[in-house]
Amino acid sequence: MPERELMFSVTLDDCKVETFMVGGAGGQHRDRTYAGVKITHLASGASGRAVDDRSQLRNKKAAWKKMAESPKFQYWLALERARREGRQTPEEYAAAEIANSSHLRVEVRGDDGKWVETDSTPGISA
Repeated sequence: MPERELMFSVTLDDCKVETFMVGGAGGQHRDRTYAGVKITHLASGASGRAVDDRSQLRNKKAAWKKMAESPKFQYWLALERARREGRQTPEEYAAAEIANSSHLRVEVRGDDGKWVETDSTPGISA
């Protein structure tokens, strides 16, 4: 297996960490500790929230995992990886596909109700 190189890392310094009181079981310390944790990744806006445990540390780990596994974060991760590797991002790829009309077939409905292929893409000027 080829050795992999670390491209970049995301740490808690890249996130906003919020703690809050949570209700539920807990006996005499109920509603006295800030065990709930919400982590928001600032660059992507992805967030994870955990309130299941009475331990703030365990909730922080669970919130981090939820944030990292969210579709929003995974999309940002793919974009960032592509940007750092010098590849096209999905948006750039889509724009290039639209600009390259040989990959597109545009049809419009004619006056007779039948679909007719046009020789230009609506909304895109050459």
